[in-house]
Amino acid sequence: MRIILIIILACLHLLVVGTPAFAQSKLHTPSTNITGQIGLNTIPSARMDESGTIRVGSSFSDPYLNGFIGLQIADPLHITLRQTGEVSNPFRDPDRFYPGIDAK
Repeated sequence: MRIILIIILACLHLLVVGTPAFAQSKLHTPSTNITGQIGLNTIPSARMDESGTIRVGSSFSDPYLNGFIGLQIADPLHITLRQTGEVSNPFRDPDRFYPGIDAK
């Protein structure tokens, strides 16, 4: 079950980010932190995406495994839905789950 979730998130990430048309139009797109917001490591920045941008991804930083979907609904509103699992090995079932909603 856990491996299937990781594979689905990775495939969605490749479909959204890995398409050539997207890559050509967004050459200087800022990267996301481990929770799915634009920023470095665990600290989000004040930058915003263009309206209508959707970011899907996953990250692992021991002891946390994160999966997220970020939506830039309007120019001043970005919402990220995320699920964090506490686990030391990404191929094992997490001990605890922490849901989260981030808005800026």
